[in-house]
Amino acid sequence: MSALKRLWTNAKIRYPLGISLGALGGFAYYHFIGCPTGGCPLSSNLYLMLALGGFMGWSLVADTR
Repeated sequence: MSALKRLWTNAKIRYPLGISLGALGGFAYYHFIGCPTGGCPLSSNLYLMLALGGFMGWSLVADTR
């Protein structure tokens, strides 16, 4: 458990991992749920969903000291 805690406290690993997992979640939302008609401004655009997912992933792992 000590190695996992050491990885979590290292910001050089935590931030890119959070952003990557968030962007992956944004892509999954776009691919599986999305908006097929194109009427939804966020979920019909791949790049916006990647950015939004990456931001959400970053905000989950951000240090709030």
